[in-house]
Amino acid sequence: MKKIITSLCLSFMFIFAAFSESKANTYYVLDGQEFNLLPQIGTSVFTQILWTVDGVALAPITDNIGKFTQTFHLGTGAAEKLLPVEHIIKLGVLSDALGCVSDVLTHTVVVLPKVTLSISTPAETFCEGLVTGTLTVSADVDLNLLKTKYNVTLTPFGWTGGSTGNTLAITQAGTYTVGADYFVLPSGSQIAGALIPTATKIIGAGAVASATKVIKTVAKPITPDLTFN
Repeated sequence: MKKIITSLCLSFMFIFAAFSESKANTYYVLDGQEFNLLPQIGTSVFTQILWTVDGVALAPITDNIGKFTQTFHLGTGAAEKLLPVEHIIKLGVLSDALGCVSDVLTHTVVVLPKVTLSISTPAETFCEGLVTGTLTVSADVDLNLLKTKYNVTLTPFGWTGGSTGNTLAITQAGTYTVGADYFVLPSGSQIAGALIPTATKIIGAGAVASATKVIKTVAKPITPDLTFN
């Protein structure tokens, strides 16, 4: 069976990008998120697509599509599930003429952790009419590592009422929610030496779990009347 391809370029399913010929790419996905890699059809004749994942050769694909589907998971330990992991995927093709194998390209798939936000405050319950405090949001991942190694950070934290920032000053009881999403640093702001994704599935995929804090008040005691006798 013959198949046709001009290069070893890939389209990253769902977030599609067109790449120059025979280019090694870097893809970002979430822990437990399925993704597909699909060789682009072109003009060279070959009979098999050869995939290798982290040094393990998969069974050659001989259909007329060659799509690679995978789901990677981070570790289950408290620390492991919050640390990004890089997987190496190699792609080559075998010609039907003399059994020649193409150049093998190495692609990198980075699995990023899902993020959980939390809100801290010195007090959650105040006397009626005396609410004053600051809510502070934090993430359970190493944001500095994500930025300096993968050129990824979080969008500004967005609070109930439209405010943004790491903190929110409060003066009344209520329910306060804060959220964010992953954000890939744009050209001009990228960290030298850090990976730059060719394509990603991490944006808008529910990667960051929002946090909620309920601030309550209790009624002030009533000053009793005095009886004089």
